[in-house]
Amino acid sequence: MRWSIMPKAMKQYGFAVAATLFSLFVRLALDPALGDHLPYLTFFLAVAITTLYGGFGASLAAVALGGLASNWFFIPPRQSLLLASTMHQVGYIAYFAVALSIAAFGHAWRLARQRAEGVTEGLRREIVERKATEDLLIATQATLLRAQRAAQAGLWEVELPSLNMTWSPAYYELFGLPPTATACFETWSERLHPEDRSMAEAKFRQSIEHPGPHSIQFRIVRPDGTVRWTQRQGDAVLNEKGQPVRLSGVTLDITARKRGEEALRESEDKLRIFAGQLETLVAERTAELLQSQGRLRALATELNLAEQRERKRIAVDLHDHLQQMLVFGKMKLGQVKHLAKPMPARAKVITEVDQMLSEAITYTQTLVAELAPPVLTDFGLAAGLEWLGKWMRRHGLSVAVEIQEDAKLPLPDDLTVLLFQSARELLLNVAKHAESQEAWISLQLWNGILHIEVKDKGKGFDRLAKETEDTTSKFGLFSIRERMSALGGSLEIDSAPGHGTTARLTLSLNGVRAGSEGLETGLLPDRLNSSPSHSIATLASAPIRVLLVEDHAMVRQGLRTSLQGYPNLEIVGEASDGKEALVLVDKLQPSVVVMDINMPKMNGIEATADIKVRAPDTIIIGFSVNAGRENQEAMIKAGATLFIHKEAAVEQLYEAIQRSVNQSV
Repeated sequence: MRWSIMPKAMKQYGFAVAATLFSLFVRLALDPALGDHLPYLTFFLAVAITTLYGGFGASLAAVALGGLASNWFFIPPRQSLLLASTMHQVGYIAYFAVALSIAAFGHAWRLARQRAEGVTEGLRREIVERKATEDLLIATQATLLRAQRAAQAGLWEVELPSLNMTWSPAYYELFGLPPTATACFETWSERLHPEDRSMAEAKFRQSIEHPGPHSIQFRIVRPDGTVRWTQRQGDAVLNEKGQPVRLSGVTLDITARKRGEEALRESEDKLRIFAGQLETLVAERTAELLQSQGRLRALATELNLAEQRERKRIAVDLHDHLQQMLVFGKMKLGQVKHLAKPMPARAKVITEVDQMLSEAITYTQTLVAELAPPVLTDFGLAAGLEWLGKWMRRHGLSVAVEIQEDAKLPLPDDLTVLLFQSARELLLNVAKHAESQEAWISLQLWNGILHIEVKDKGKGFDRLAKETEDTTSKFGLFSIRERMSALGGSLEIDSAPGHGTTARLTLSLNGVRAGSEGLETGLLPDRLNSSPSHSIATLASAPIRVLLVEDHAMVRQGLRTSLQGYPNLEIVGEASDGKEALVLVDKLQPSVVVMDINMPKMNGIEATADIKVRAPDTIIIGFSVNAGRENQEAMIKAGATLFIHKEAAVEQLYEAIQRSVNQSV
């Protein structure tokens, strides 16, 4: 700070010295003419000039220097600072008084000039800023007008309580009015559509009587007859006391939006009609596909049984004829063996033929066992699986067999054969693809449901990749699954690369009776019946009565289709909401209600609670796509027995119904 001031001060005081020297030289030049008179004349000029251009401090220096120079050079005695006479002393004092007055006046003038310059500069800046503000305001107004035109919006204000109106230029354009039109209620009302005028005027008066946020849509008719949809939005402007002083807002042209909404409604109506037609068409095609699927399943099952019967017939023929003939031939050779002893060559031939017959008998026994194991026919499925575990050693697979004692029950011959065939194909898949030398098979019976599980600890597989990579294995599993579906059962596969594979066969045995000529209760199809729901007869003498409650018709169709294939179930009705479900429960008295949660009129949770009050013994199984913990707890609290995910309903619903019914018995 100090060093920044020094150059300026040096210039100011240097100027004072220079001005004093200049005055001295001028006075010396005038000295011959003036003599001892007016010694201070030129030095007053130095003080004045220094005051104007050097500042007050420099002017004081010029006063002092001028006094010393005039005393030394021009007041007698010269070259001396002594003031010999009183007149010279008075003159010297007068010099300082006049010089200091000049310095003070000059300093005051300098300060006044600086203040004037400051005021002038402030005025200039204010004028420039005001001009810039005005230019910005004009540009902003132009931008706002362009924005209003682009948005098809006009601004308006209504003073309270005078009701004087102010409209923006875009507002006039929106209503098709000339800029000279009077902004008033009457002008605005004249442009309202006749059908909307009373409503819009009432809303306007209401906004005046009760100032605050408001919004209204109405039509206007421009002077050229064009009809436009508008939306008026506004709010009250309050003073410092919180009282409304004006209403202000914007009016938007929403004609394009209204037309779009109308077009959207028309499209939705067309889409709704199309969706209904499509749903009907899909339902028809689905029914046809289900019918074809039922026929194909029936045909596949019949072909499968035909194959097994043919296998059994061939095995019987081999056993009853070929084997007997071979044994008889071997006996005859035994009779002639002793006759050929004297003839070694003949004896050797007879021995070779005898060995050949023994090998043929062994081969036919093996062939009979592979075609139709006698142990299966004679002692049932449990014994057949134990035999199968030993037989798989021929394929390099050691199988551990676990048979539950309760599962050793007699079954219809055809059912026994089909289950045995499925288990054998699963074990053969293990031998061919699992790259494992060990496997496990178990037979269990729980709550009237038969479970056969085949497990290995081999390489496993990715079930999704299996769909495209291994056609042979995929078809084998598909064949087993279709076979079990035709019987009213299911096949489940759990596998992952490096973690082995577990296959589970499940089949409800409620109402099944043993028989030697097929399934007496109709487990097998009735020779290509035209309806898939009748391709497999019911397993139980008293079917479980099921009511489906789901608001989507296509989902109900899928549930009904998945359950119709189970002969021990009877779909007695369908409801599209909770209230309809209550009516059908009272009317149909179902044993099981499959209840969705999210439905119109009454949701599944409320309907479940009402049903449990009206019919406490009714079993309710809840399901939903929103299967969060809250929904599950709410359904169980309302009285549902179980809750399953909607996505897994097709796979798990039947088992859930069976489990719930068995638990309630």
